[in-house]
Amino acid sequence: MQLLTTLVFIASGAAAVERWFDVCPESDAVIHAWARTTVRFDAPCKTVKGEVLARIAGKNGWVDPHNAGTYELTSSVGDVVAADHVTGDGKYTDKLQFMFENADGGDDCEVSGCSVSQVTSVIDRSTNYCNLYNLYCGGNVGCQVAQTDLTAIPLDKKTSLGAGKNKFKCRSGKKREL
Repeated sequence: MQLLTTLVFIASGAAAVERWFDVCPESDAVIHAWARTTVRFDAPCKTVKGEVLARIAGKNGWVDPHNAGTYELTSSVGDVVAADHVTGDGKYTDKLQFMFENADGGDDCEVSGCSVSQVTSVIDRSTNYCNLYNLYCGGNVGCQVAQTDLTAIPLDKKTSLGAGKNKFKCRSGKKREL
């Protein structure tokens, strides 16, 4: 029984690693910062994807609260959305991608996202994490909403060595723990 449990654990870990490789954009920089996150929503993926796309487009006055940067949609095909994020000063571009999947065969949506710096970097002061977080966080934690207020349930977040994952660096305003 213990062998079976170990094999299931290894298989589930391998599936998670495969998902990360599927969702992370590439970088020409050999050493670069990155952040990956997985969150769940009590909402259909169509609704969640619609909110992410609305924020990328800046609908209803939505602006990047991290550094007044801009997002540009580069692709939206099926369950995958890809975009570029340019910092407010125009110096840096990060590539990000989201994958939307129905969770456990129900109406909940599980979203895996990854943001990758495109220049040599190690310490990113949570920029890559914020590139993702700001596109899905809800009003319950003080985030501005473009069209649909969502509540994210965090499942996992990982960063490269030296990169941050502090959501309190992502915006100003009301700061409550999710």
